[in-house]
Amino acid sequence: MPGIPATGSVDRRLIQAAEDAKVLPKGASPHGKTAAETKEAQKPHLLGKVGMTGGLVAAEALHHGLEHASGVSAGVAAALLGPGLTALKLLYSWDKAHREGEALRDAYARDSVNLAVVYAAASALPPAYVAKMRVDLKPVDGERGGAMKILNRVMVNDAEWQTIKRQAEEHVRIGCDTATRLNVTSKEGLELRLKNDRQFAVLYQQDIAFKHGVDSVVYDNVQRQLYGK
Repeated sequence: MPGIPATGSVDRRLIQAAEDAKVLPKGASPHGKTAAETKEAQKPHLLGKVGMTGGLVAAEALHHGLEHASGVSAGVAAALLGPGLTALKLLYSWDKAHREGEALRDAYARDSVNLAVVYAAASALPPAYVAKMRVDLKPVDGERGGAMKILNRVMVNDAEWQTIKRQAEEHVRIGCDTATRLNVTSKEGLELRLKNDRQFAVLYQQDIAFKHGVDSVVYDNVQRQLYGK
């Protein structure tokens, strides 16, 4: 597999710009679920089970919502609250909303960094893929979106911006070439490669431009199969 050019990391520079623009919390990772994926993962809600009076639901909820916060044991709290679990609902809802809010905030920050990388490497990516990413990451797009806040930080210095663009494009091309050579042209093929090829997995999970290069090949191939384009 071709090595990633040792000319400095476009990821690191854009991450620094994201932190400077207060888009990405300092020390947070730009790798992980998108905001859409995070929202989907947050849909299952334990409170939907509240109608099921019983020790299992009470113990599970209290373990997450009460035990670490107040020191009240699950058994004692369940006995005091009774089948209605009114106080439990309020405390658990607040705790869950707080945690989910932080997770969603971080996901939007990741989306901003990813879209900034896509824009930086746009000339090396299929136009249809760039358009798809703009739709998928729409909440962080636009003049006031997180992606432009990041790019505005680096575009002030044109020499630096041109270097970032070249590096992003190069990493994207390596991702595209690698995916094509390894026949990673479907979601199933990508999952299999990530599971069985550690070097590929590390690059995919740690280099944003490389990842989008790979993803663009998968997307383009799937579109061709679906629509013959």
